[in-house]
Amino acid sequence: MKKRITALVSGAVVLVVSSFVFAVGAPEAVAASTAEKQHGGTFKLIRYTGPGRGIGWGPNIGRTDRTDGICALESFLRIYLDLRMEPMLATSWKIAPNRGSVTFNLRKGVKFHDGTDWNAEAAKFNLEAFKAAKKPEARRWTAIKVIDDYTVQVDLSEWQNTVLEDIGTVLMVSPAAFKAMGKEKINWHPVGTGPFKFVSLDRDVATIYEKFNDYWQKGKPYVDRIELIVIKDPVTQEASMEAGEADALYSPNLKVGADLKARGFESIYRHDGTFSLMPDSANPDSPFADKRVREALEYAIDRPAIMKALGQGFWEPAYQFACPYNKGYISDFKGRGYDPAKAKSLLKDAGHSAGFKTKIIIFPGTSREIMAAVQGYLAQVGIQAELEFPDMGKYMQARRKGWSNALMAAPWSIYANLGRTLTTYAATFSGDYVKLKRPAGIDKLVEEVVATVEIEAKKVEEVVRIWSDEAVAIPLWHIGAPRSLKAGVVHDTGFLAFASNYDWAPENVWLSK
Repeated sequence: MKKRITALVSGAVVLVVSSFVFAVGAPEAVAASTAEKQHGGTFKLIRYTGPGRGIGWGPNIGRTDRTDGICALESFLRIYLDLRMEPMLATSWKIAPNRGSVTFNLRKGVKFHDGTDWNAEAAKFNLEAFKAAKKPEARRWTAIKVIDDYTVQVDLSEWQNTVLEDIGTVLMVSPAAFKAMGKEKINWHPVGTGPFKFVSLDRDVATIYEKFNDYWQKGKPYVDRIELIVIKDPVTQEASMEAGEADALYSPNLKVGADLKARGFESIYRHDGTFSLMPDSANPDSPFADKRVREALEYAIDRPAIMKALGQGFWEPAYQFACPYNKGYISDFKGRGYDPAKAKSLLKDAGHSAGFKTKIIIFPGTSREIMAAVQGYLAQVGIQAELEFPDMGKYMQARRKGWSNALMAAPWSIYANLGRTLTTYAATFSGDYVKLKRPAGIDKLVEEVVATVEIEAKKVEEVVRIWSDEAVAIPLWHIGAPRSLKAGVVHDTGFLAFASNYDWAPENVWLSK
C-alpha cells in the first residue's frame, strides 16, 4: 500500500477509559512538518463534486459531505487510521464498568460562531437530533443525559466497539442557530465551533469559508480562507492544478493523480475500499447460488493484469475485503488466483459447460474501461456478461430490494474499525445487498467482533476467512482516491490520516509563501 500522511499533532495524549488505556494523537507512521508554520493565504481545494445532502445539520451530512462540513463543525473526538483518538470538543471520556454508558467531559471556553456557548446542553441537543432521525449509529443510544454544564452521558442498550466512533464523530451545530434558521437553512449554512466560518455556497461552483478569530485552538487556523472548488471534469481539474489555480486536488480519477505525481506534485494515497462483485446467490434459481460458479468467477479474472494496465500505480489486486491497515487483515491469505482452466472446470461441474449469460449492475462512476476488462475475462471462460450502468437511484433500488441473475459491482467502504464494515455489509441485519447468500451463523460472528471493548484481530480474521471460503462476494481490487498537492507549498492537511477518508484537519493547514 502506497501512502504518505502528514501529521496533525506532535506528541500524544493518554486517556484512561474505564480500565482501558487509549493512546491519543498522531500515528507513529505520521511525520509532523518540521518547518516553521506560516499564517495567511487562501487554501484552494478542488473537489469532483459539491455537497450532496447538506453541510450544516448533523443528521443530514453524508460521508462525502464531511470534507466540506468539518471546516465549520467539530465533534467530541477524532479517530486516526490506527484507531487512536484525539480529544476535540471532549477532553476525556469514560466507559462504565458494565459498558452500559459512556460519559464525556467537555471542553470549556469554546464558542460557536454565533457567540453562544458550547456545553452539555448543546451536546445533548445534537445527539438527540441523531437519535430522533433514527440514524444507524444512534440505534443503541437509550438516553442522553446532562450530568452538569460540561458533562454528558450516553446510555446504551448494548455495547459495541464502534460506540465511541458512533458518538464521538457526530458533528455539532449551534442549537441557537438551528432555532433561529430552521433545519432547511442551517443545513446549507453551518454554524459550529470549527476553525472557519461559513461565507457562501454554490453547490456546483464552490463553498467558501473564512477564518474564525475566536477559535478555541489558539494560534489556529493558519490560513485566512478556504475555498472548496467544484470541477467535475478530470481534464479541467488537471489543467487547473498545472496552471496554479488551486493548491490541492481531491479526485477519484487515477490517471489525473498519476499524471500530476509524475509532474512533481505531492501525492497522498491510501486504500479506503475494496471493489467487489456481489452475486444474487440467495436466489435459488440463479447460477450464482452454486458456490462452484462463484469460485469460477474469482479464478476467471486476472486481477494483477488489470491493475498493472489500469490501476495507475494506486489500486492493487484484492483477495479479501479487509485492507492491509485493518486489524483482521490476513497478510498470508492467498485467495483464488487467476486460473481460467480451473474456472472452466468448476463451471462444467456445476452444469454450465457451455457457459451462461448474465449481467453486471455497476456502481455509478465506476471506470468503464476496467469493467470492460472484467467482462472480457469472464467471456473467456464462457460467462457472457452484459454491462449495465444505471443511475444512482436505480442502482440503490437493486441493492436494497434485490436483483436477479446478475452481479452487482461496487466498492465496499473499508472502515478503520472493520467491525463497522461487517455490520454495514456482511451481516444479514444490515439490510444491504439483500440477495447475497450469507453464511450460516454470520450474524453471531459479526456480533462477537463488535462486542469486545477493542477490536480483536482473530475474531475479524475468522469472518474474513469464512466470507472468502464461501465466495460470498468476490473482491477484485483495493481502491482509493489520490490527493494531489503543490509540493513544498501545502502542509499538514491531515488528508487520509483519519479513520474516515473524508476527514481532514483544516485548522492545521498552512501554506509556504
